[in-house]
Amino acid sequence: DDVLMEGAELPLGGIGEILGGHKGYGLSMAVDMLSGILTNATWSKWVKNTDEKNSNLGHFFIAINVEAFLPLDEFKRKMKEMIKDIKRSRAAEGRKIWYPGEKGALTMETRLKIGIPIYNKVLEEINRIAEDVGVERLK
Repeated sequence: DDVLMEGAELPLGGIGEILGGHKGYGLSMAVDMLSGILTNATWSKWVKNTDEKNSNLGHFFIAINVEAFLPLDEFKRKMKEMIKDIKRSRAAEGRKIWYPGEKGALTMETRLKIGIPIYNKVLEEINRIAEDVGVERLK
């Protein structure tokens, strides 16, 4: 009832097709087509490594000239507005709403401030290799 009366963020296309919605299903198929079939790689259920062969995983990259559609400043403003809308959504109790890339951005910010944590055993091995090849050890 809460969802019907107050609204909620639902998967793209609704909650059908095992919670992905018809649009989510279509988007997933488009990504599979671009990164699998178009690149002459494997797709969908065929993407797997075995002892006999590699997965033949394909990649597809796209660059979009935002200004072919709208001014860049307007795009950035609308994206900030979208993120605010997402963050204002009601989260499940005890949970936080994250937008795609937010956790990674926070991790990068932390790593730039305090560095990247490395297990002592890994650091010892890196420093052993550094000595072997004659480069400076990590601290």
